Amino acid sequence: MNDIMNESDPGDISIDEDELFEEDEELTTTTDSPSASLAPPSTPKLRRHLVWTYYNVDDSKDPPVAFCSICKGAKKKKPFKNPQSSNLKKHLKCCHSRQYSEIEAWEKSQMTGKDLTRKQAEKGQQKIVFKFDKNSVHQRAIDEKLALVAAMPNCSLNFLLSKQFCDLVETLNPKYCIPASRTKLTSLIENQLEQLKIKLQAALTGAVKFAVGLDVWTTKGMTNSYLALTVHFFSPSAKRLMNLLLGLRPIVGRHSAATIKTMCDAMLAEWELKESDISRYVTDNGSNMIAAFRDLTISISREIDEDSITADDLKSSSIFLADPNIEVESDDVEEEIDRDILEYKSCKEDYNSVFSKRLPCIAHTIQLVLHSTVDRDITFNRPIQHMLEILQKFKKSVLATESWLNKCGKTVLLPARTRWNSLCIVLERVFDIQEAISQVCFEMKWSSLNEHLPALEALYGMLKLFYSITNFIQADKYETLSTDEGAQLARNLAAEINRRFDRILNAAAPNFDPTYLISTLLDPNVAWMVENDIKFTVGKRFILAMIPPPNDNPTTSISSPSVSMLPSSNNTDRDTLWKIARTYGISAAFIEIFQNLYNGSRCCVRTEDGTTDYFTIESGVRQACILSPMLFLLAIDFVNQNAIDSTQLGLEWTVNRLLADLDFAYDVALFGQTHPALRDLTGALERSAACVKLRISDQKTKTIHVGYMRTPPRITINGNQVEELQEFTYLGSVITADGDATRDVTRRIGKAFAIFQRLRSIWNSASLSLHLKLQLFSTIVLLTALYAAETWKKTVAIDRKLDAFQQRCLRRILKISYRD
Repeated sequence: MNDIMNESDPGDISIDEDELFEEDEELTTTTDSPSASLAPPSTPKLRRHLVWTYYNVDDSKDPPVAFCSICKGAKKKKPFKNPQSSNLKKHLKCCHSRQYSEIEAWEKSQMTGKDLTRKQAEKGQQKIVFKFDKNSVHQRAIDEKLALVAAMPNCSLNFLLSKQFCDLVETLNPKYCIPASRTKLTSLIENQLEQLKIKLQAALTGAVKFAVGLDVWTTKGMTNSYLALTVHFFSPSAKRLMNLLLGLRPIVGRHSAATIKTMCDAMLAEWELKESDISRYVTDNGSNMIAAFRDLTISISREIDEDSITADDLKSSSIFLADPNIEVESDDVEEEIDRDILEYKSCKEDYNSVFSKRLPCIAHTIQLVLHSTVDRDITFNRPIQHMLEILQKFKKSVLATESWLNKCGKTVLLPARTRWNSLCIVLERVFDIQEAISQVCFEMKWSSLNEHLPALEALYGMLKLFYSITNFIQADKYETLSTDEGAQLARNLAAEINRRFDRILNAAAPNFDPTYLISTLLDPNVAWMVENDIKFTVGKRFILAMIPPPNDNPTTSISSPSVSMLPSSNNTDRDTLWKIARTYGISAAFIEIFQNLYNGSRCCVRTEDGTTDYFTIESGVRQACILSPMLFLLAIDFVNQNAIDSTQLGLEWTVNRLLADLDFAYDVALFGQTHPALRDLTGALERSAACVKLRISDQKTKTIHVGYMRTPPRITINGNQVEELQEFTYLGSVITADGDATRDVTRRIGKAFAIFQRLRSIWNSASLSLHLKLQLFSTIVLLTALYAAETWKKTVAIDRKLDAFQQRCLRRILKISYRD
C-alpha cells in the first residue's frame, strides 16, 4: 500500500487516490493477450484487475517481478519488483495511452453508484487533521489572546461565534479548537480578569499613599454613564510612578454626590484600600464631585493615645535626655500632661482639617476658563455662531455633503460642549478645507466665512496654545502637574511682558504714557475692559485735564466742542445730564434745584422679607418723579441730534431738509439713503449714546432695506451684527421691505375683531340704543382697525378687506344674517 506521511505535519495523513483498486490486485500470472475484455473467472481474486492482462508475472523470484507484455520487443525491459496494480497503471499511463484508456473505461463500468460517491468524497477530503489538546500549551496561549480580543469594548461575542470568524481561525490554524459557545468565551474572559486582578494587586502591594482620579464617562448619545477610578502611586518594586484603572462601573440613576461617593468607596474596598491610604482625590469641578468629597480633609497630626502618656514617657523623650541633671517632679508633669491633652482635644478638629482631600483637575479648570471667556467675548461670539450655522447646514443638506466629500474627502466636525478643545479641533478642520467650504457655499448660495476669517484665525491661535497645554497636563506619563523648566519659562515670560508693557499698563511707572489708556476709554467696544480698575481712574484724570470748562451761554450749539460729555466728578451720569440741560437753555437756577433734589438720594430693594438697607444712588433719574421724563427726553434728544448733526445723513424729505430719525420715547427709527450712510449714522448714534452712559440694545435693534440690494447690509452694535428682517413691528405697525401694507392691515383687523368680541355683551344688550352701539363701534373698534392708516399704500384688496370687516361687524350689531 502506497501510504505517504506528511513530513511538515506528523498528525496529517495523505492517502493516494490510486489505492482505490489495490484490493483487487492479483498474485498469479495472467495471459499475454492485451485484450480489453473481462478477466477470466478462474483468475485469483487478488489479480482480477484488467491491468494484469498487459503484464507477465514471475512468481518464482523473491520478490515477484512483472514484465510489460506490450514492451516485449524493446531493447531495455524494466521489470517491476513486487508489482501492484497502481504501479502498473502508472506505466500504462505514461507509455501506453490507448491501453490506459481501456482500463479507465473498464473501471467505470465496474463501479456502482455508491462506490462513485465514496470516491468523490475521498477526493474532497485529502487530510485528516488532529486538534490540539485542550490543556496543551498552544491551545491555552491562543485562548488567552482570544479572551483579550473578546474583552475589547467594541467587540461582540456574536462576532466571535459567527461561522465566518470560525472559518478564518480554522484557516489560520486548523489544529486550534475555538470555543463554540458563549459560556466558554465568558469563562475565558473571567479567567483573564482574575489573572489581571492578581497582577494589579501585586503592583499595589508595598505602596504607601495613593492619589485617586475620578471622572464620569458618558457614551455618545448620552445613553450610558460610567464612573472611572484611577490610582496613581509610586511602586517600590518597580521603582517608578504607576497609574492603574481599578474600576469602571455603570451609574444607575441620578449622578448625585451620594451615588458617586458610595461607588467610589465600593471600588476602593474591592482592592482593600482604606480612606487613610488615599492622599488626594482629583476630580473635575462638577457640583456633584465637589459635594461628594467636601467633608474629606487631610490629617496632618499623628494618631496618639493620650491616656498612655506618663512621666516615664516624657523622661525617655529626647527633650529630657538632653540634660540628665534635670529633676522632674511627678505632680508637675501630670498637671502639664493634663493641660496638653485638653488643649490637644480642643484644637484637634481644626488642626487635622487644614487641607481638603479633593483637588480640582487643572486641565478641566483651564477648559472652564476658556469656555466662559469665549462665550462672553463679544468679538468672537458672532463669528463662532456664524461658522456653526454654516457647518450645521452641511450636516442637514445631502447635496452639500456630497459636494463637500467630492472636493476634499473629509467630513464636517461640530464642537461638543463636554469634549475638551473641541472648538479648536473644529477650527483646525475648517482652515484645512477652507477652499472647499467657500466653493460649496457659493454653489448653495449660502453666506461664506470670508468676513469672519480674521477673527476665527486669531481665535484659533489662542485655542491652539490651550490645546497643547491641556494635552501636556492631562497626560499620565508626566510625573508632576508641570515641569520646573515650563514653570520657570512661564515666570520669565510674564516678567518680560510686564517689563516691556510697563509704560502703557502700569500707571505708577515713571515713564507712563496714557495715550493707549485714553484711547481705550474713549472706545465703547473695549472700555469695559478697564472698568472698576485703577487704570480707569488714572485715565479719567488725564482725560478731564484736557477738557475745557463748560460754557453757561444758552445759545451754545449742541455740537459745540465746549460741551463735554465726559464725566467730571463722581456723579458721572447726572453731571452730564446737567450739562445737557444747560445747552437746551435751562437756567442755572433750575439746574441747581434739580441738583439739590437728586443729591443724596437713597433707595432700597424690596424683598420677600421686607426691604434691604438703604444705599446711595449717584446716577440715573429718580422713579415716580415728575421731572424724570423730561430729563430723560433731554438726554435722548441730545444723543439723536448730536449723531445727526455730526453725519448730516438721512432721507431727503423736502428741499434742503433731511429726515434722519423718528423718535418715540426711547424707541428710535433711523433712515438712510444707502447702506454705508445708515451704517455711519448708527455708529454715530452709538458713540453719542456712550457719552451719556447709554447703551443701544443690539438684541432689540433690527434693520430692513426697501428695494433690491446685492449684498445684505452689515451693521454692528457693541461689536455684534444687527439682525436683518424682511418685516418687523414698530409702534404697533408692521413694516415690510416691499412696502406692502397687507400684513399690517390683516394684523389691525385681527386686533379690532378681538376687541369686538370682548364687547359682545354690549352688542347683545337690549337696554342700549342702536345709536349708542354704533358710536361705540366707531370709537373703539374702527379706530383700532384704522390705526396708522395714513401710512398704508391703499389697494383694491385692502379696501375689500376693510369693507368685509365693517359689514361683518355691523351685521352682528344689527342682527342681520348674511343670508338675508
